[in-house]
Amino acid sequence: DADYCCKASCAEFGGVRECPASAEAPAPTLPNPPRAPAAPCPWLDTTAVENQLECMDGTVCSGWSCCTPHGGRAKCPPNKPLMCNSQSCGDADYCCKSSCAEFGGIRRCPGVQVPQSVLMIGNSYTFYNGGVDGMLRAFFASAGAPREVQALTKGGSNLQYHVQQASTSGTPHSAAFGRRDTWSFVVVQDQSHVPALCCYTEPRFTDPDFAASAAALRELDSKIEALGARTVLYQTWGRRDGHSSRPYLSTFVAMNDFVEQGYARYASSVTRPGRAPLVAPVGRAFRLIYDEGSGPGSLFHRLYDPDASHPSALGTYLAACVLYSTITGGAAAGLPAGLGFSAADAAALRAKADQAVFQS
Repeated sequence: DADYCCKASCAEFGGVRECPASAEAPAPTLPNPPRAPAAPCPWLDTTAVENQLECMDGTVCSGWSCCTPHGGRAKCPPNKPLMCNSQSCGDADYCCKSSCAEFGGIRRCPGVQVPQSVLMIGNSYTFYNGGVDGMLRAFFASAGAPREVQALTKGGSNLQYHVQQASTSGTPHSAAFGRRDTWSFVVVQDQSHVPALCCYTEPRFTDPDFAASAAALRELDSKIEALGARTVLYQTWGRRDGHSSRPYLSTFVAMNDFVEQGYARYASSVTRPGRAPLVAPVGRAFRLIYDEGSGPGSLFHRLYDPDASHPSALGTYLAACVLYSTITGGAAAGLPAGLGFSAADAAALRAKADQAVFQS
């Protein structure tokens, strides 16, 4: 109605409205509240709605070519939160993706450090229920700090497999480990029972499968160090009813305790002056929930898939909360709830994740 325009850019609207100087203008009685500085590059943030773009002139629209007449894309949607360097999408515009690995990397902002990216290597404990990686991408986007999270997984795989793949030309592992200065964190997860083989022998840590796993981790950590990244150990959990074929792991508590000790040994084996891994204590969070009740229908019971080993959607959510807090140093409180379960369950899992990371 012929009012002043509000825009992200005034280049085509007569410039920014001037404020006439006045020596007699009264001083405000109260100071204005401080405002956070605007992001120098809008693509470092996302829109609030899935599949919705924001254009360079401030237009908000849907449709992957909708920003063409509006100066191009300024913000990606939260379900595809990363703006990539490749200009091969939506009428030769910058691409919005969940991973920029095949699209020229994350679009850089002059003078601003590229968001810290996460590479994950593991097996089904990582990829179940849409993946811990998918949940982490959603968390980072919801926090206004979208970053690349890539997972390299294979069901039943161990650390020796990942070492072999990283050392073989032409594999996805080789390509990922060839992207130097891309990854800030590399999350490492072994077969669920192998860390628990740490502690039944005398002397401890001499089981051959455990020793082979520890040796593979040392090799992986060296490769991760060469990337300029930090190793994060994804400490998994005991099976709900224990490991039926191993008497020393016959209950959840026995197996979970040995898994935790195994990952502690892993951590010490790759700790040296100036370098130490992070440990994401997912198994510890499972134990905290177990201690509040473990019968059928309990929250603990519902952390598991019907096979009593793999995570349910709740278990994957808990693992992602623990990893988020471990990597960022920030609390999981306030992260969005997952689809398909209650806000109360999500809040309880976030609280236990933070207790495991910050108080245990």
